Amino acid sequence: MSRGPESTLFRRLKRKIASFEITRLESRVNLGIPDCLIAVPFEENGRTFKFFLTLELKVTKNRTVRISPHQVSFHMRHKDSPSLILVYYEPNESDASCKYYLFHGRQVMDLMVLGLDTPPLFEAVERFMEWDVLKQALLDSIYAR
Repeated sequence: MSRGPESTLFRRLKRKIASFEITRLESRVNLGIPDCLIAVPFEENGRTFKFFLTLELKVTKNRTVRISPHQVSFHMRHKDSPSLILVYYEPNESDASCKYYLFHGRQVMDLMVLGLDTPPLFEAVERFMEWDVLKQALLDSIYAR
């Protein structure tokens, strides 16, 4: 596994949301596949089941988000599925706060054009981050249509 900014974001996410099974996907064969497969456990009638969602991780130092054509294609093909994009914004300005933004995959075109001016499903300043709220936003994406 590489040691870049997205790998750091993955390790943080895996540590903070330990109740979800988060698997890092790395594929040079199937370009555009999101970075993470997340299994969300739930119980019904005494049985445990899992919902799956995909999550693309992005880190940016400005308000633009670089998304490859293959990633756009994946999210557009799966726009009715819980495919998500988590962006960690680490601004160049020393007085600005780092933030997390969560977007649904169906917002991928807006995200390419508008960057972080796209209305997110979830937004939080890093130092005030409530990971349980992010977990709920991930859960809500399973049921969003």
